[in-house]
Amino acid sequence: MNEHYQSVTAYFAEKAEAYDDVDQQLYWVFSDRFYREVLRRELAPILDGKREIRLLDAGAGTGRWTVAFDALFGGQSGVSGTLVDISPDMLAVAERKVQAPPHAGRFRCQVGNIESMPEVPDASFDVCLSFYNVLSFVEHPERALREIRAKLAPGGVHAAVLGNTYHALYFSLLTGRRAELERVDKESMIRFNDVMPSMRCYTLRQLEELYLAAGFTNVKVLGGPNFLYPGMEETFVHGATERLQSDLGDRAAMDRLLEIELAHYADPGVVGRGNTLLVLARA
Repeated sequence: MNEHYQSVTAYFAEKAEAYDDVDQQLYWVFSDRFYREVLRRELAPILDGKREIRLLDAGAGTGRWTVAFDALFGGQSGVSGTLVDISPDMLAVAERKVQAPPHAGRFRCQVGNIESMPEVPDASFDVCLSFYNVLSFVEHPERALREIRAKLAPGGVHAAVLGNTYHALYFSLLTGRRAELERVDKESMIRFNDVMPSMRCYTLRQLEELYLAAGFTNVKVLGGPNFLYPGMEETFVHGATERLQSDLGDRAAMDRLLEIELAHYADPGVVGRGNTLLVLARA
């Protein structure tokens, strides 16, 4: 394992057991609600009528999005699949989740680098997820995308959330991190705080070109959340920005902000505003 992946695995090893505490951070509660609903809207027309859905979670972490996907689509279909992650510590948390009811017996976990997944069968999956920022942490995203493309069945879809260059520029300026501002501008790389590894960020055009070069078609890029942004505190597993506590602390207020976000997420002009970018691409 090279220096980059040693840094990534060390970072997530330290965070693994507490990582799911982000479920209590109001911004990430809001963001997860946003993306669950967007996934439901965008994938339902593709998956409608399928009796079985085969899922590959490439960069599964603690399995949060496998569980979310199963809750979204498992009611109408049988969902089963494979979770792959480079961090054995994060994947150990995922293993405990998917081996417990109601998921038991339907998923397997595989430690590995998604740039090369020889133990995962080709052309075997209807959907591949890479949430959050998986392709921002891989060293060679083009290799990872070609590998994911190979694992999807014809017509399968890859859904990935990645860092947004324009938000990275805004965030670096807002938080006074001038050195990171320059890195984003020159290298499309950023560290949102001083303890995390460097991660790659993208523009809409870069993502479209990257996916098309990997053999995907019908590449759609969306942004989100587009109007409510995290603060520095939300870059840590435990932390909360006072402003966001105020904005999101009342359930009715959160619901209304979510309604606004969902009303505009598909507007072409809003994509560059997103805290992150969501790619939906067909194999």
